[in-house]
Amino acid sequence: MIKETICAFSGFDGQLFKNGVPLANEKVIRQYEWSDKIHREETTTDENGYFSFESAWEDYEYIIEFHFSIPQRIFYTHDENVIWGGVKQCAYEFSEFGEKRPFLTCDVSDELKGWPVENNLIMTSFKEQEVPHV
Repeated sequence: MIKETICAFSGFDGQLFKNGVPLANEKVIRQYEWSDKIHREETTTDENGYFSFESAWEDYEYIIEFHFSIPQRIFYTHDENVIWGGVKQCAYEFSEFGEKRPFLTCDVSDELKGWPVENNLIMTSFKEQEVPHV
């Protein structure tokens, strides 16, 4: 039996908008499925729409690794609109974000589009941005 710790959902910093206006005090929910359980975390945006999540880690035990996949989803309280949804297919941290902790912006009025990182099947309205100097 092989045992290791995997990153189920990598951490990131973000900012939420609606039609270009920051969404203040909005609940953002991140969830993923692992070991037949749904794991949820919630945070709330600040007055400028900023929020963040740390990486989520899980224990992984296997005899033969055949295919790694973790369903992921992010939505916000208002109508529980999905703003990130799909499958992470690599076990290491930041694999769904292109190898580094990103700063992402999301205008919830935008349509979902394919996320441009290889080896992941994700649709989102997030866009990667330069880290703001606050």
